[in-house]
Formats: sequence, C-alpha cells, structure tokens
Amino acid sequence: MKLQDALAESVLVGRSLIGRFYKGFDDTNHTKQAINLPNHFAWTLGHLSWVIQRNANHFDGQGLLDSDFGTDDPPRKYNPDAVAPGSVPVADASKYPACARCVEIFDRSIDRLAAVAKAAGDDTLQKRVPWVGGEMPLYLVPLRLNFHNGLHAGQLADLRRALQMGYVIIPPKA
Repeated sequence: MKLQDALAESVLVGRSLIGRFYKGFDDTNHTKQAINLPNHFAWTLGHLSWVIQRNANHFDGQGLLDSDFGTDDPPRKYNPDAVAPGSVPVADASKYPACARCVEIFDRSIDRLAAVAKAAGDDTLQKRVPWVGGEMPLYLVPLRLNFHNGLHAGQLADLRRALQMGYVIIPPKA
C-alpha cells in the first residue's frame, strides 16, 4: 500500500470514529453546553472542520472553502473566528449552522483532506509545513489531525455524559 493511500484511509476511518458521538444531537441541543465543559457539538465540528481545512490547504492551496466558512450566511456557514483556536463557544444556535449542516461541513472537510493526501506526490509529502510553533513533514499532518479529532471526540463523550445522553461505545457494566 502506498503511503498516500494509507493516509487517506486513516482520515476516512477517523470520520466514522468521531461519528459515533453524533447520536442524540439535533437542532434542539447541538449548542447546549454543560457546566465546566464549554465546548458544544456545533462548535466542536466547526473547530475540527476549520483545522482540517486549514491543513488541507498545505496540500491544495485552497484555504477554507467558501461553501463552509464565511460571515455572509450564518445558517449555512461557520464564522471562521467563532471556531478557530482560542474561540469561545456560545450557546446561541443562530451563530452556528444547523446540526445536519455541521455534520455536512465536517464530512466535506474529511473528504477533502483524504483526497488531497491520496493525490499528493512523494515530494509534496516531504514538504515541511508549520505546526503549532514548529514544523513537520506534510505526511504527518493527517495523522496529527486524527489525534486532534480524537481529543475532541473525548470532549464530546464528556459532554454526552454531562447531558445524560447515554453511552455510544460500550455501556458500563451493572
């Protein structure tokens, strides 16, 4: 298997892993927050999409997709400043896309990253890119993003518990 294929597959598998935590979220609760857990479902998917698309840009130079990010259509797009690192999630649902649209934007981000990783030439994968105050070879970016997605999946698991939404992976033993 080529490295490009493995990177693309790892990104696609990550979608299904975080997708387990979607159960029970809808337009009535996708911006609900719990005490000491400031992130909510809409912010989390927007943040992940923002980070994924910013890093897909290292491969394809397209930046954030206009279909998903901007300040001109809040019901359909994320405001990039509202989900970028350091942003503070708010409970006002009008500031975020509807629940299904959040998932659609996240899915498009995953598909984009998988496609550009799969299509990248060997020289492109060796290119060094900025990463959190340092740099790394581009071939590591999709793997690091999977870790980032996993971190936020854990936050969704905590949020689900705090909102008493039930387990989605393995229920506790009685």
